[in-house]
Amino acid sequence: MTAIPALAATARRVLTFAVVAVLATACMSRPESRDEGRWTPRPGEAADWDWQIDAPYELDEHRAMYDLDLAARMGCDGVEPDQNNPLDNRPGFPITRDDQVSWYREVAAEAHARGLSAGMKNGHDQPGAVAELVGHFDWALPEECAQYGECARLRPFVEAGKAVFAVDYAPGADRRTACRAHRAENVDGLIKTAPPTGEYRKRCG
Repeated sequence: MTAIPALAATARRVLTFAVVAVLATACMSRPESRDEGRWTPRPGEAADWDWQIDAPYELDEHRAMYDLDLAARMGCDGVEPDQNNPLDNRPGFPITRDDQVSWYREVAAEAHARGLSAGMKNGHDQPGAVAELVGHFDWALPEECAQYGECARLRPFVEAGKAVFAVDYAPGADRRTACRAHRAENVDGLIKTAPPTGEYRKRCG
């Protein structure tokens, strides 16, 4: 936590990852996993991603927004709400595209209510979602938009003068090809390893 005031003192903005519980990490939503370092997949959970998933029927609103409260208390400037695109992650319960868009709007509103800027994390793959949500979010963070040819879908953010922080992962994405795609859409591009670590990160200059 001491790093946050130090960064703020240099006029940097501090944005943090936040779990928002439509899909939540096992360690956040399953206390026994946090304590024991292990978990067992349940119906609808993706066993091939051993750090996620829990369904929202186990989570109340307070727990869903816990990370937003924590980010505000720690003095962060904004949040990157994650685990919030259930249509792409087999949640194990009925959900529609409109349900997901509605949840994105609610998360953005909850972040703003806490004085935090809100980034739209993914969701750009849903038809028309970006145009509907650009007015609710302050910036966007799409993953793998170059790899899947989706960076152009973030144009509403760029046209609105809002930042887009695109992240693609090697080796799934060739760095030069990905950076060309990022630059072509005037987004701030970054290439990292998959799964992401701090060991490799290259900015697209």
